[in-house]
Amino acid sequence: LEDGEPFDVEMPVIRNDGGERWVHVRGARKRRGEDSFVLTGTLQDITSRREVEQTLEEERKVLRRMYRITANRDRSFDEKVGELIDLGRSYLGLPYGHVARISGDTQEIKYARGGHPMLSPGKSCPLSQSYCRKTIQQEGLLVVQNAPDEGWEGDPAYEVFGLGAYVGSKIQVGGDVYGTFCFSAEEPREKPFTEQEKTFVELLTLWARYE
Repeated sequence: LEDGEPFDVEMPVIRNDGGERWVHVRGARKRRGEDSFVLTGTLQDITSRREVEQTLEEERKVLRRMYRITANRDRSFDEKVGELIDLGRSYLGLPYGHVARISGDTQEIKYARGGHPMLSPGKSCPLSQSYCRKTIQQEGLLVVQNAPDEGWEGDPAYEVFGLGAYVGSKIQVGGDVYGTFCFSAEEPREKPFTEQEKTFVELLTLWARYE
């Protein structure tokens, strides 16, 4: 109002209920009387657009990080898989990640991060008590957003592991099932898994199969 310069900015605003929205604001000074001015302009809610842009940027960062890890010839498979599990835990917002080997009727955890007592390297259980038994039956991913709401209560896997959210894919080598690549959490997930998140898990599985 003092300088008379028009402006065109994007900025966050805090609503009365505490929620944050992003807005695109354009404004300019307009004379009102001989010695007074008013500010006129427009305000547009661009929260959805900003969220899409942020999601795309996060995906680009994750894919770049994945490429750097997998392309590093100085790192062993054990080192790479550990870093990829940590990358997945961060990207998916799930505390547990593991690679399981399936042999006959047994599931054995080969690599794991997150500290779940049943999902640590060397731990094994009957395949009939694991989520992996259903993962290897899927053509694609096994995706569980909210286990109790999706009928998992009473299932041996839910009773043994207590996982409310899960996403996993089978690793096939030479047409045979080697095991699974999975991420999970004890609490159900608030939002459904996006197509981009599912693709991320599929890419990890393809890399593991190749290695």
